[in-house]
Order: sequence, then C-alpha cells, then structure tokens
Amino acid sequence: MYPLTKIEGETAYPIFEFSAKWLQDGEHDPKYPNWYKDLPEGTISNSTSTYIMYQNETSSEELDVKLKEWWAGIQERRKADGNEFPNVRDLDLKWEFVRSETWCLTWFSHYTFDTGQTNEEALKSFGDYVLRMEVLNERLRYEQGVRSHETPKGGICLMGGEDRWRWRSQDDGPPPCKCEGCRKANVIRINH
Repeated sequence: MYPLTKIEGETAYPIFEFSAKWLQDGEHDPKYPNWYKDLPEGTISNSTSTYIMYQNETSSEELDVKLKEWWAGIQERRKADGNEFPNVRDLDLKWEFVRSETWCLTWFSHYTFDTGQTNEEALKSFGDYVLRMEVLNERLRYEQGVRSHETPKGGICLMGGEDRWRWRSQDDGPPPCKCEGCRKANVIRINH
C-alpha cells in the first residue's frame, strides 16, 4: 500500500509515474534518429508518460488496473481524433512510485485535491510546495555541480510554477482554478 503522509501539516498524497513505451509503424526521419536507432525500416519507437496523484491509499494491484485504464484512455482519445498509433507492438507499460507530496505536476499546471481549502490557503500551500522544490533542486544542483537553469538528476521540474506571475486559472483569471471541470474531478489547479 502507498499511504497518505503529512508534510508541514498538510496531507501529502502518493504520486506515481505511468509510462508506456512501444514500437509502431513510422518513417525514419533524419531529424529524430533516436526514434529508430537499431530498428528496421518502417519501424519507430514511441513513448508517453504522466504523473498521477491519488487521494486514497492505493495498492499495487489497483495501480496495475489503473495503468491499463490510462493506456486504454490514451488509445480511445487518439482513435476519436482519427490519429491512432499505427500497428502498436512490444508495448511496455510501467508504473513507479515517485514520492508523496501536496501538489502534482501535469502539463504546465499543478493540482491538489479539493478538501475545502480557501483560495488563500490553496495559494499558500502551492507557494510552500514550490519553495520546497526550489530548495531541493538547489541542493541537488550544488551536490551534482549542475548549472542553475538545469533540473538536476532527482530534481523536480516545476514547468514555470516557480514564476508566481504565471499562476492563473483555466480561463486565465486569478488562481486557483475551481472551474466546473476541476470541481467535477475534485481538484484545485494552478496553471502556469
């Protein structure tokens, strides 16, 4: 089981990385040699991944099921868009526990669960999270001798979340976002 914990008095939820790697039909484009290195003509590699945070304790068996559902959802959306991956084969699906935290990164946004926080409490919580990640990254940069603009190994990419002026809601209004979609998903989101 992956239990809930506490960080600075706040609930920290388990975060997992879901990833998929596979081979598919495709052209060998000289601009992207890593997509087809050591593969026969007409075959390329492809992959995708995401971070997912769960509000409740989650077992390995539940994660196996959720991983398959995640991949099925990707395929369904691609099919609905008329943009299926051609002839998927050698599919490798994996989930990995990343850490427990109060906020979870998605594409240029972070979310946490709506437990009745005020907007002010949500913004303070996110600010505290960002500061923790900046301190972690700075310590790792120092230990690894990495330049200040690079994410160090084991570090946390904030995707612009460190720039408070970027924080906004889904409709570009003031943060945090509590739109209908967020309410339906029981989350509070800060886009950046």
